[in-house]
Amino acid sequence: MNRQVGEYEQEMPGFQPALDIPHNAEIQLIPILIVCQRSRTSRDLAYAKTPSGLEVDFVSTDFGGHVQLIQAASDISSPSSFEREIQALTEARQERPEAEAILVTETDPPRGIRIPKGIEIIPVWQWLLNNP
Repeated sequence: MNRQVGEYEQEMPGFQPALDIPHNAEIQLIPILIVCQRSRTSRDLAYAKTPSGLEVDFVSTDFGGHVQLIQAASDISSPSSFEREIQALTEARQERPEAEAILVTETDPPRGIRIPKGIEIIPVWQWLLNNP
C-alpha cells in the first residue's frame, strides 16, 4: 500500500508542523541535527572564533576528551562557499591541532577543488548514520 503525504497528514496530525515547511524556507537543519546529536554524546559543545574572526560552528568534546571541530554548511557547491567553510576549519586546526576537523554538508564540493589534509567532508546523511 503506497500512501501520499496528504494521507499521513490526516491520520497523523502530529506530523503537520513538519510538513508545513515551505520549500523555499531558509531553515538551517544541519546545525539543529548536530546540536541534538552532540548534546547527548558530548561533555562540552561550543563554537569557536579564530584569530581572524572566522567562526567554526561547533567544538565538540566527548566524555573521553576527543575534540571535533564541526562546520555545518548546507551548500558548498560554489568555490566561494567551499573556501569560506574550509578556511574557518583550517584556521581553527592551527589553534587545536589535535582536533578532528569535519565539514558536514548536503552538497558535494566544487569539482577540481583540493580538500586540505586533515579535513573530512561528510554528507549529512552519512554523519547521522555514523553518529546515532
